[in-house]
Amino acid sequence: MPTRPAGPSAACLLVLPLACLLAAAAEAAELSAVLFDTEVTQVVREGPGDLSPTELRIVPPALGVAASRDACEPTDVHWLTPRTPSRARGSFTRRGADQVIVSVRLRRCDDVEESPLPGALVLYDADAVVATLARRANVLVVSDVDGDGLEEVVIVTDEVGLGAFQRYASLWGFAQGEPRLLVDFGEVSADYCGSYILYDEPVTHSRVTYVPDDGAPTFDVVRRAAPCRY
Repeated sequence: MPTRPAGPSAACLLVLPLACLLAAAAEAAELSAVLFDTEVTQVVREGPGDLSPTELRIVPPALGVAASRDACEPTDVHWLTPRTPSRARGSFTRRGADQVIVSVRLRRCDDVEESPLPGALVLYDADAVVATLARRANVLVVSDVDGDGLEEVVIVTDEVGLGAFQRYASLWGFAQGEPRLLVDFGEVSADYCGSYILYDEPVTHSRVTYVPDDGAPTFDVVRRAAPCRY
């Protein structure tokens, strides 16, 4: 009776595809970069904590507000608070530029308190404002995620109330001086430990990585939960 030539077993046939999958996964992991991790990534605070003389001169006209409480006119609604929650440098609208994006907060001229304070992001180059974004937010990350020589900005907005803290993040580009929303990551971290309402996941954090792909990066958001620390 003729014997059939020995061939690879079913287990062996599975080895090569599995090895390819593992190799591809390892390669993707090596290519990916961490954009931010809400547990460890801090808001960017470059330079002084107060607005500079240049900022105090160019920012108020760009936002249509008074430079200080004493400078309020009868037609003014808001004035610019001197402290800056975040400030970062980069090349946002043209390659090789040394530009600054700063977050500011506004108070009402009639002393009526607003909570939270309204704010804005202001991008300027030398002594001229290039772009503004009317949003109460801080700069979390500055990075050229698509490799075009211009840096994008991850901004975060925090909400606090009833013992809970929530942070929302989004990625913006400023090419041609126009703010453009690129990715909305939604809620990236939360802490409900001080809330009177019980939550299944009282503390959450997010780690966002990305893989550039011909100028169109792909993003991966991994969320993790933790118990309250008390």
